[in-house]
Amino acid sequence: MQTQVFHHKKQTAQQALNGNRLQQALELYTEALQIAQSLPHLFPEIPKILSNRSLVYYRQRKFKPALDDANLSINLDPLWIKGLPSMSAFGLLGVSFGSALADPKQTLSRQRKQILVVLSVFRQGYWRAAQAHKELRQVDFTLSAIINGYNVAVSQEQEEEIISFLVEIVSIIITLRYDPQNILENSEIHPSSIQTQRKLLQRLASNNCWEGVSLLVMGVHAGPPSTLDASAASCPVDNLSVGNLLKNITIPELKRFGVELAVCLLKSGASYEDIEQKMEKPVIHVGLKVALDTGNISLIKLMFSQYLKTPETKDALYREGRTAFHVLVHSGKINDSIGETLLRLLINNGCQSSIPDRNGKLAIDYLTPNDLGFSILSTTTKVAGSHVKVKVIEMKEKGNAAFKNREYEEALIFYNRAISMLKGYENLTREAATVLTNRSIVHSNLHSVTEALEDAEEAVRCDPTWMKAHWRRGLILRQKKLFRESFSAFLEGYRKGDGTVSEKLNILVEAVASFSNITEKQELEASYKGLCKVSSEVWLEVLTRLSARGEWAAIRYLVLGIDFQYINGEVTPSGLARDADLQGITYSSLFQYLESHEDPTSLSGWISPLVLFLITQRGGLVTLLRFRASEEDTPFSAAVRFCALTGDIALLQNMPGKQRPEMSEFVDGRGDSPFHTLFKMSRCPQGKLLATIVRLLLQKGVSPTVRDQSQLLPIDYVNPSNNKEVYGILKKYTQPTKNVKPIEKAKEKLPEKSQTSKTIAKPSSSESKPERAKKPPLTKTNPKVQELKSAANEMFKNGAIPTALDMYTNLLEYIFEKCQGEVDNHEIAVIYGNQAECLLKMGLYQEAFNAAIESVSYDGHWFKSHLRVGKVQAAMGRFEGALQAFGNACQELEDSPENFNIRLEILAELASSVPKEKINGQMMLLDLRGCNKQAWAVTACNLIARGQWDSARFAYFQHSRRPAHRGVDDINEVKVNFQPLCDLQRIVREKWVMDLIMFLIYRGADYHTISLERGDTYFHAVSHLRVGKVQAAMGRFEGALQAFGNACQELEDSPENFNIRLEILAELASSVPKEKINGQMMLLDLRGCNKQAWAVTACNLIARGQWDSARFAYFQHSRRPAHRDVDDINEVKVNFQPLCDLQWIVREKWVMDLIMFLIYRGADYHTISLERGDTYFHAVVRMTLVTTGPSEMVTISMLCS
Repeated sequence: MQTQVFHHKKQTAQQALNGNRLQQALELYTEALQIAQSLPHLFPEIPKILSNRSLVYYRQRKFKPALDDANLSINLDPLWIKGLPSMSAFGLLGVSFGSALADPKQTLSRQRKQILVVLSVFRQGYWRAAQAHKELRQVDFTLSAIINGYNVAVSQEQEEEIISFLVEIVSIIITLRYDPQNILENSEIHPSSIQTQRKLLQRLASNNCWEGVSLLVMGVHAGPPSTLDASAASCPVDNLSVGNLLKNITIPELKRFGVELAVCLLKSGASYEDIEQKMEKPVIHVGLKVALDTGNISLIKLMFSQYLKTPETKDALYREGRTAFHVLVHSGKINDSIGETLLRLLINNGCQSSIPDRNGKLAIDYLTPNDLGFSILSTTTKVAGSHVKVKVIEMKEKGNAAFKNREYEEALIFYNRAISMLKGYENLTREAATVLTNRSIVHSNLHSVTEALEDAEEAVRCDPTWMKAHWRRGLILRQKKLFRESFSAFLEGYRKGDGTVSEKLNILVEAVASFSNITEKQELEASYKGLCKVSSEVWLEVLTRLSARGEWAAIRYLVLGIDFQYINGEVTPSGLARDADLQGITYSSLFQYLESHEDPTSLSGWISPLVLFLITQRGGLVTLLRFRASEEDTPFSAAVRFCALTGDIALLQNMPGKQRPEMSEFVDGRGDSPFHTLFKMSRCPQGKLLATIVRLLLQKGVSPTVRDQSQLLPIDYVNPSNNKEVYGILKKYTQPTKNVKPIEKAKEKLPEKSQTSKTIAKPSSSESKPERAKKPPLTKTNPKVQELKSAANEMFKNGAIPTALDMYTNLLEYIFEKCQGEVDNHEIAVIYGNQAECLLKMGLYQEAFNAAIESVSYDGHWFKSHLRVGKVQAAMGRFEGALQAFGNACQELEDSPENFNIRLEILAELASSVPKEKINGQMMLLDLRGCNKQAWAVTACNLIARGQWDSARFAYFQHSRRPAHRGVDDINEVKVNFQPLCDLQRIVREKWVMDLIMFLIYRGADYHTISLERGDTYFHAVSHLRVGKVQAAMGRFEGALQAFGNACQELEDSPENFNIRLEILAELASSVPKEKINGQMMLLDLRGCNKQAWAVTACNLIARGQWDSARFAYFQHSRRPAHRDVDDINEVKVNFQPLCDLQWIVREKWVMDLIMFLIYRGADYHTISLERGDTYFHAVVRMTLVTTGPSEMVTISMLCS
């Protein structure tokens, strides 16, 4: 029974110890010990109980009893001792102590296990005793106990225990200054194997016990000598971090042993890259700082001999673009001997002193001629004076002006002069790189590719941080078809260039684009390793930009990798960006990419797996719904178009059918079903592929009975003689329309022509375009041409875009062959423009661009031709080209009111084409003819009406940065509808909308359309918007207060306006921040807002439950003098019932004063009641008894009577 109680108490005590319930554990171990001492068969448990109780005392910081228990467990005899075991203890086990220690493995199994248990208890006892001695500052006893424990661990060959004891021994040695008992001299302590030494060093390093590492590796430390000194001198130390060493020790420790240890570790193979990573600065800057802090240059000298071999490592930049020279100059030690030594060391090892920091200054620029380092640096740095720099800039600007005027030879002359001035001046490396880059561009325009490349490479050498030089080099190499070299140039620019985040992303995009053109697999794999070093965080934006440019081959390598698996419709990618966020990818460019390829089916081997992975494996519903060729498209129509172009039906097979609610709408914005989309394609597939797609669409639930905008069925577009199988499939579901097909109707109106073509019509060689362009414009127009153009226009308006395109194309061919002299150039430009519009809607952007350029060539003064070029460029993602075209369109318009709406159309297209990164980043200010402050404001308003808030933000930026010229801006009548702007949540988020509304109202816009709520009049809406409601919602109290004051100022002092003032005051009080109510409140002076108005406002706010706001209103009331003749002009109507809350009255004692004032001003006191059936008189008496004295109660009673 007692035995069971013992084991129960022991187990419960262990649980209490684990749960840190130390007092409970102490009591239970003591009780268990008493039981064990009374029962002989439990004697073996006594050392364990004593050891555990010692631990409890230790955690309670009762070190004396902890030590007593530990010593007792060690010295206990004859059974279970904790320390060196006595002869009798091992005698009871039937084995001698000596043989047990020498070779416990040769004993019997039972005896061996018992001996190991004893030795384990010994180690614990010594450890407990050592910890207790340590806390009692009894160093000799601590060391003795730890060494005894170490000997027991060695006898057992317990490596982890040996390492733990050695760590503790080393930690004690480095804290000692002498060894009075000669314990260390008389003890043989040393880690035996290399493996144990490595683990011991690693453990000490992880504990930041670097002096202990120094003790073992070099024998350098502050403690007394021991057998451990330099015992690990031959142990490999490449796994130790010199970066952690330098980061975690003090300067005195660096001087004493740190520098020597770092040198020793690096010589033994420790990593330099680890130093850069842990210290977060280049290696040369680490070595320089250590030398400056300690006066010891051995570490930086070793760095130069082993690691600092290249210009990139020697001239590495740190904070503020500083080189090692800058750091040395700024250290304050440049005039000391260590400063001079380090300066000469940097120069002798080839560090460049001619690199400027971010302020454009060289290291020598921070010195005076009296500084010791000035004379040394002046011999190595040729510095240009300010007059040289001014002259260089003058030459560069003249060259830039000549380049803009396309006077390339003239530009070369100026750039050559600037470069000759720059030679030898090491503080003008950025200027040299800039001029060389500009001259490279001129050479490219003159088709001198070799000279252009040489200049770009020289610019990179002059200033490796000048990103544009890397950019030019990469572009020229790509032009020369040297794609691997081009990739390397762009990637080097990304790593070394000092551009903005957006510029670095752009050059990385160029790098990936060049990479995708490398054909040799070996070169691909070698270059891919360079991309592996790029941070994964950038791939989202890179993929977004690549898709906008249509670089789908580049996207392939980033997502799928060089090698990927595609088995049974399942894609296993290996690309760097396979796990990146893919939500930014734009799919409209995918179809442009396919249609621009001569044979899109040849791409299906990788483009089908890529799209399948993006849409079905990685993407969810959101990605699926974004898979469109254009805004009018549906995902299903896009999938049909993709499969038809690639000849691979896997994507369509994986598309969800009509059973998914979000996929139930198959008709696109043009009124076409997926069948119509398929049959109207310019590259409509034939034969088995067409039949397979048709069957798949039917399986997915797509109806073949839907009519398009021309009221035609899909079967009407199928030629039964060419596609008999498809015609037969569809005929099972529907019958063809009896009327003639639209494409045949179009042919009836055209002159005789053997066949139609969707390619852009070109004039014959005998009638070249330049000759036609020189003809003076004619005023007459061929009636037949007008009739055919009108028919094509009608088709376009009805949505029959392919038919309209055929008609415009055939019409152009008819003009060039039959009646060119009867049609003026402007008319030809209009037809080309209409053709471009058709191609744009069909997503054929390159063909649309060609047609738009033809339109410009025939009439360069027609604004619409430039507008269409801009729209096509924007659709192709070429913002710079679009911007130029839109600017040309504005340039061709006269500054007249008649053209104002046309300008608005141009500006809306321009703003819609601006990339999102330019809107969210640093926006440019545009200078377009006739596009003044008012035009941009109206454009912003119109874009908001379309829901294009990002584009509207860009338009507002252009508006806000322009000065207001009243005489110029007022020539146009402003017509806008403010209703789309009256979204309170949006106004709070887009705070510039208020400024936009105020500007347009000031310019004469009709404010009657302003409304925030249904049934709200324009006056109240303007009050909400301009008199505080919006300002308060934005948290702008000062602005709200100013607006409320202006509103009061506009009101006459008449009884009719009293309730309006109450509404204004209630809004004002509600907008006051809580900290102003609880702090020192201001006294407001608002027109017509007297003592009575504030009192009624406070009462009304209490009725709404706004006690804080009511307190503010009461403060305004109480601080005003009473003027009876003024305050009595308004009848007081209040309901006292909300004020009759006894708890609130006790807490807010000012409420009684408010009630008294309002009753005195004639308010109806019959509504005063505290309880149901309570009369107002009794209520007043009870409220007064609670809050006031008898005299005030009499006053109220008299008033009520």
